[in-house]
Formats: sequence, C-alpha cells, structure tokens
Amino acid sequence: MRCIAREGFEGSSMRRVAAEAGVSQPLLLHHFGSRSGLIEAVVRYAMSQFDEILSLQVEHADYDIGELLENLFGDRLAEVAARHDTLFLDLQAAAARDESIREIVAGVYARFQRDLAGTLRKVYPDATAAEARRVSYGLLALCESHQMFREIQLPGRRDRDAIEMARALVATLGDPR
Repeated sequence: MRCIAREGFEGSSMRRVAAEAGVSQPLLLHHFGSRSGLIEAVVRYAMSQFDEILSLQVEHADYDIGELLENLFGDRLAEVAARHDTLFLDLQAAAARDESIREIVAGVYARFQRDLAGTLRKVYPDATAAEARRVSYGLLALCESHQMFREIQLPGRRDRDAIEMARALVATLGDPR
C-alpha cells in the first residue's frame, strides 16, 4: 500500500513492491499469482478499511444526525483518509479504468449508501425509502467531494459549509423522530 500510495498503480511494479516490502519478487508471485492479483488484493484490503471506517461513522452516531454529519464532514474521516495518503484517490482513478477494481469500489460505496439510507429511515420514519436513498446518495457525493477538496488543499477549510449543505439536504426528509 505504501508503494502504491507513493508510486500509483501504474508505477508499482512487482520489483518495487517486493523491495518496499523487503521480500523477494518470487515470494510475491507465489502469494498473489501476478501483478494484477497483488493489485486486487491491495484494492480489496484498502476498500475493506474504507468500508469499515464509513460504517463506523454511521453506527457511532447512534441516530444523532448532527454527530453523523460531524463524523462525515469533520476531522475524524479526514484523519483516516490522511493516513492512507492518496491511495483512495488512486483507487477511484483506477476504478475508472479497471472493471475488477470498479466492482470492489462500487460495492463499498453501495453498502455505505444502503447503511446510511437505513439510518436516515430510522431517524426520519416518515421519509420513503426512495427519499432516504436520494439523500444518502447526496450525502455520499458531498462527503467524497469534500474529502477530495481537503486532499488537494483547496484554500480555506470548508467543513462548516459542507455540514450546513448536508443539514439542508437531510432536512428535505421532514421532521426527525
């Protein structure tokens, strides 16, 4: 993951990964079969970490929408993303080019959107499933864009603006329970 985060998928040869890991190239081939097998294993691992992080953001909010939005748009998620440098941005770019990576990445986002919609339905029981899905998609898109802007260090920290936009989106669901 360190090698891919630093060199990107294209620049991460089996030789470079083996050197970074302090193992032989034949050992990598034995465990992963090929460069694409290694890349897929890294993608699965990274996305499982991301999936776990996103799920925890929803679960730990305990149906408190304010806390959930703070988790999604404040420093907590950004700290986790920063630990993985640009790996998640590289994963998204690789997903656009590689179908197997795209399926893994899409699966993680689909689960997060489904979990988030479920939480919204519990907090806003009068909202329809379609409305909760729509709002959860909007929150996911806003969250991803916000994190990307943080990564590229867009001037000014806009956490408060992102949270206010997210609150306005959630407010379309009506009154909470």
